[in-house]
Amino acid sequence: MQERVISDLWIKKGKTKFILIKTVKPNIDQVEKAKRDMLLLKAHDASFETYLGLYYNPGGPRKIDYNWFLPSKIFDMKKDECVLIGEEYWEMVGGKGTYRTLLAIFAEVGEMTRKKLASI
Repeated sequence: MQERVISDLWIKKGKTKFILIKTVKPNIDQVEKAKRDMLLLKAHDASFETYLGLYYNPGGPRKIDYNWFLPSKIFDMKKDECVLIGEEYWEMVGGKGTYRTLLAIFAEVGEMTRKKLASI
């Protein structure tokens, strides 16, 4: 029997990487399915790199600051190498410097938006 896995992001640059992207405070069923899908991908080909990706950390700037308890029932959110949070996620997706570049863009757009809203 073959299982179908849908990955949110597939990167083939050197090694084949799959990232299952979840909201920063996922429900336990979402995390459980992500773990299952990651294991299925690895079972298909042990050379695949599989990751759980969270695009930012609501607990603070470092991975160790992550404090949403539900995913920690399935992953060690602070230590597992297969868990990418915030900067680790963006550096994996876009390369070195991507996270800082995005923060600068967000700051610039935020300032423009604040000025527009203040003039209304």
